[in-house]
Amino acid sequence: MLLRQLFSNPTDSGTLLSPADWLISAINGDGVTAATASKNSNIYTCVNILADDIGKLPIHTFRTGGKKTEGMKHPVAKLLYKRPNPLMTPLAFKRTLQYHMGFYGNAIAYIEWGTDGYPKSLWPLDPTKTTIRLNVVSGALTYTTSDAKGAMYHLQPHDVLHFYEMSKDGLIGVPKWRTLIDELDSQNAIKKFQSQFYKNGTLTHGVLQAASKINPEAKKKLRQEWEKINGGIDNAGRVAVLDLGMEYKPLGMQLDQAQFIETQKFGINEVAKVYRIPPHKLAQLDRATYANAEAMSLDYIKTTLLPIFTSWEQEINYKLFTEPERENYYVKFNAAAELRGDSKARAEYYKDMLYAGIYTLNEIRDMEEMECIGDVGDIHLASLNYTDITVLKDLQLAKAKNGTLKGGDDDGEKGKKNQSDAV
Repeated sequence: MLLRQLFSNPTDSGTLLSPADWLISAINGDGVTAATASKNSNIYTCVNILADDIGKLPIHTFRTGGKKTEGMKHPVAKLLYKRPNPLMTPLAFKRTLQYHMGFYGNAIAYIEWGTDGYPKSLWPLDPTKTTIRLNVVSGALTYTTSDAKGAMYHLQPHDVLHFYEMSKDGLIGVPKWRTLIDELDSQNAIKKFQSQFYKNGTLTHGVLQAASKINPEAKKKLRQEWEKINGGIDNAGRVAVLDLGMEYKPLGMQLDQAQFIETQKFGINEVAKVYRIPPHKLAQLDRATYANAEAMSLDYIKTTLLPIFTSWEQEINYKLFTEPERENYYVKFNAAAELRGDSKARAEYYKDMLYAGIYTLNEIRDMEEMECIGDVGDIHLASLNYTDITVLKDLQLAKAKNGTLKGGDDDGEKGKKNQSDAV
């Protein structure tokens, strides 16, 4: 195993507590685990959406008071923006950790330190083989993991990045699907009913009535023959041929009458609510319009993604930078990259930032991967209507003196009158 040489082999593993309840092997009373939750299409879709959105957005490294390019020269920037480890792209690394958070409540990455004291690589740890132990005496955390051969290793907090969902104790996260156990049971029951419904075919939901009494053996044989000929998906909708004196009376109600569609929609909305995913991202478009979908997408960034951004940024800033470096360096998700697929919104964003004097033409062209236009492109633009508030009073007095003060006040009228007299 690649990490074998990086870990110190522990001498005492008997002090470990029982595996944390967020592990895949920890089954709760209802029998729902991370493995079974991942088989629920609604939960999987929500986790996949979050993992993709976190994975696709770049993490930039900045230096306080310096140029953007200075921060991106730091070794941490190369890990986060170019290659976390030899086997993973930044997208794969972030998406994997967010996937772990979604299904296990916790995502842990081992920090491989170089001989120069800087982080060399970041390796996601298997959440099914990693536990978190809190020493109640010292208050210290220990992360215990194992390799493919079962050898166990202890890691200290400064050797790992630990991202987690909402927590009861502030140390170990609890996956969101835990609050949906009843809903998961209901959805599983619906799927089983639907599967059985289509497996048996709709024509078998009834009774065969004979004109005369038949013995039990004949009933059994008749039922078997009926199910053989009319049961199953391939036989659904076939015309049944009855012997003389027999009559078929359907008893079951139709599937659409059981309001399964509404029940399924309710289940999807419940999952979306817990994961704070807009319904239109889960293909619930019956009440969606362009306007409210756009508003929900913006709200999704602010209320769903922003807390995740913050948790990642705070953990990275604390663990990957030395204490002196924390005063000068920090990382931040580039949420503006979300506009990459929307050229109209991106153009409006650039326009506002350009006219406000925040971006220059060359900076915008650089973000669009275009060549700069020389020194003239480095000039910040500003509207002539803007002025320094400290000189605003003097400017207004000067305008009044010259008769150019606008408005309908007395000073303005006097200015106009003086101009007329002068003419």
